[in-house]
Amino acid sequence: MKRFFVIILALIFALSLSACFGPKDDINDKTPSGATDNTQNNAGTGNDKNKTEEVTVEEQVIYEGNDIVVTVKGFNESSLFGPEVKVLIENNSAKNITIQTRKSSVNGLMTEAMFSADVAAGKKVNDAITFMSSKLKAAGITTIKDIEFSLHIFDTESMDTIVDTDLIKLKTSVDESFVQKFDDSGFTAYDADGIKVVVKEMNSSESALSHRRRSDPHSILLLCSPCF
Repeated sequence: MKRFFVIILALIFALSLSACFGPKDDINDKTPSGATDNTQNNAGTGNDKNKTEEVTVEEQVIYEGNDIVVTVKGFNESSLFGPEVKVLIENNSAKNITIQTRKSSVNGLMTEAMFSADVAAGKKVNDAITFMSSKLKAAGITTIKDIEFSLHIFDTESMDTIVDTDLIKLKTSVDESFVQKFDDSGFTAYDADGIKVVVKEMNSSESALSHRRRSDPHSILLLCSPCF
């Protein structure tokens, strides 16, 4: 009789365990009736449109001669001072050289580039041609499509010019349909012979041009561009 009760208790215990650990419906895996699956619906809804495509420049040799090779290696929009064109300079000559840029422009706007690279004879250097973000912003340039400049290469010791290259033109990955628009509002001081000069503002604050401004405290900033 005692054995019978032990068997009955064992069966009851087994049934209770089965009830506790049996399969359950996971409420996290179920979508309530009438609701939709957000994971599937969010895919391709246009959220990616808020992401700006990275602007790139194709790797290319922009100068080769006088035992010197200059290669564009890439483009960086978010460097410390502004967008920059990355370059590799190979000096296979017997002279120490210095390379600088001249006649630089972005989207048709003339703007000075920060670039001066010294390369010892037989050496290579990685450097970058930088365009100041403050100047681009002041001109209303937020998208860079076209970059132009020439290279001024000279002997570091003697300062003798080795070569002044022709104008080098770089196209970024920005769509060809993009058209840069400039704000030409202001006082038109001159508009003839394909040249338009607009007075943008008056500035009498102290600056690096303090000597000039002491004699002319109302110096002006001019925007010069082809006629619109």
